[in-house]
Amino acid sequence: MFGYVPRAAIGSDGNIVVLDADAQEIRIFDSDGGFVERFGGWGDGPMELRGAIDFHLFPDGRIAVSLGRLGPIKIFQRSDRGWELLDIVDFRPTPANSLCGMSDGRLFSGGYQREYETILNEFDAGIRRFGRGYQHEHSLIRMTLSGGLVECLEQPDRIVFGFMHLPIVRSYTTEGVLQWTAVARDDYLQLEIIEKRHPETGAVGVSRRVVRDHDRLIGIHSVGSDGQLLLQYGRFFWTRREIVPQSYLVDTVTGFGAYLDADSLPIVLSTHHDGYIALFQEPYPHLEVRRMGTHETLNQ
Repeated sequence: MFGYVPRAAIGSDGNIVVLDADAQEIRIFDSDGGFVERFGGWGDGPMELRGAIDFHLFPDGRIAVSLGRLGPIKIFQRSDRGWELLDIVDFRPTPANSLCGMSDGRLFSGGYQREYETILNEFDAGIRRFGRGYQHEHSLIRMTLSGGLVECLEQPDRIVFGFMHLPIVRSYTTEGVLQWTAVARDDYLQLEIIEKRHPETGAVGVSRRVVRDHDRLIGIHSVGSDGQLLLQYGRFFWTRREIVPQSYLVDTVTGFGAYLDADSLPIVLSTHHDGYIALFQEPYPHLEVRRMGTHETLNQ
């Protein structure tokens, strides 16, 4: 049984890798859905996780797991003895809320760095920061509205960042040069961000009023080999306790795109060369590995 699954992907060996954030476990299944193995679990030991919210699969089979806003990135590798901790990428307080990578091994993250007011990071022997976050006079407001998701593209090399609580998407070269900015939705339901001041000290705090319908970016994925992005926003209906995905297909060169039919796609956790992994919540959290094809192929 799964709890909260923020990420699942298919590796080069065909196995399905799933992160269950409730259990803080990486679970691996074969191509038929049969359970293979797991590692992780809550804790601070070498093979344990705390706050894991995303991972990236390298082509050579390594798994990089981001430990959220307060943690480093742990990189694991499979050996004859099982899974082992290979390396820790630790540039805190730079967060890694979302991960993506290139086929040559370059690793990028999305995470707001307050000191530099940047939203994207490249990890190599050191760290390179770029991209501009949300602008506001108070740092807590900037941090709250500068969170987002990141995706790496290779034709051409691009790093695409979507703000989680704003209908704005930006594309950068891997050198950090802004290529375009797109507004994804005209009818975006903004989450209410409330600024509060302490009556005596004057300290500023921020709270999120989630007890109302609102939109949130829930996925950004490269699609195929012809330079397109799948953007998914979730409309969170508070009274119905329901999330309805709304999907867009965007050209990665220009930033122009189109809305897809509301019923055409479920929540997509990742894409692969001929399909995607979908998440369903009812009657219990479960995944489906789906294949894309032409109408003629699907009708057969």
